[in-house]
This record gives sequence, C-alpha cells and structure tokens, in this order.
Amino acid sequence: MRVRRLVIWLAAGTIVLTGVVLPLAVLRPLGRAPGPPDTSTPSGSLERILAARGIEVRLPERWDGRVYFISG
Repeated sequence: MRVRRLVIWLAAGTIVLTGVVLPLAVLRPLGRAPGPPDTSTPSGSLERILAARGIEVRLPERWDGRVYFISG
C-alpha cells in the first residue's frame, strides 16, 4: 500500500512539473524588460498609427502592430 501511494505521488508530481513548471520556464524570456525605446518614427515620436481599409488604430509605446488579410 505504501509503494502504491509513493507511485501515485510521484506521478502527480511529474504531471504538475510538466504541466506548470515547464511551460513557465519556456515562457520566462517573454517577461524580460523591454529594450530601449524605438525612435525610428519621425521627430522621435513613439506613437504609431496602424491603418488599413479606412480604420486607424493608435498603438501605445512599445507595442507592435500588423495587418493581416485573410482571403475569403
């Protein structure tokens, strides 16, 4: 009975490790501090405007935006 409980606890620990800890470790680089601000826009302005088909969206600092068109 003790061996069976040990096996169950080890299996549960393995599931938690692979289901929670491993994905967090993989996603950790995405949470790093951003680099220097992008000054490639005219006059050093950080505001970006994304426009397509008559719709405009102002993007906040450090955001990136793209327009994708999906056919039919």
